[in-house]
Amino acid sequence: MAAALVVMAVTYENVVVSAEPQATDAPDGAPRLLPEPETWRPAVDGLLPAYAPCRNGWQRSLSGSAPPIMPALVEAWVAGSRERQSGVSFALGPPWLPPQGRLNPALQDFLEGRRDFAFLSREPSVEDLRTFVRHHGHEPWAIPVAMGSWRHFGFVDAVGIIVNEANPIRSLSLAQVDALFSESRLRGHPPVTHWGELGVAQWAGKPVNGPPSLS
Repeated sequence: MAAALVVMAVTYENVVVSAEPQATDAPDGAPRLLPEPETWRPAVDGLLPAYAPCRNGWQRSLSGSAPPIMPALVEAWVAGSRERQSGVSFALGPPWLPPQGRLNPALQDFLEGRRDFAFLSREPSVEDLRTFVRHHGHEPWAIPVAMGSWRHFGFVDAVGIIVNEANPIRSLSLAQVDALFSESRLRGHPPVTHWGELGVAQWAGKPVNGPPSLS
């Protein structure tokens, strides 16, 4: 049975963003409403027994696709799978191809039923799902792994804020991040132009150098 594995990997460095809950959509110009904290996982029957390898030595060759940004994760998944089912082989190797469906023949093969699984670094698009359903008669089974900031389409990427290793700042609140990267400042923080405005006394007079405002 074909399965879709929706996965994403991001490296975090240096600065920890505060653990405040993420914001949801709100009318233009209004502060964004914060959702109730939640933990989302695929539904699994609690009565299922613990995994055990097939007694009869299940023999199967599975083929799949993966985008170019996660070879190490894919290789680790394949190695772990082989430890649990030594009789299963995987046809999944370089060259790694682009993540978009029609630009990646291997992913398109999965959507059209010629491969067994696919790793994605993004969420399946509406067109991806339509193609899969047209060829299989049902939607793919997606297993979210290392998802991003909020459970909305397009919000799959987790975001890391990185500063120079010499920067003495230890953390940033979401209001401070909003003031750094936006013009709207919907979280209410005043404009930030110098590190002293973020509580970095040692760099009080130093300007914040970074990308231009995003909104």
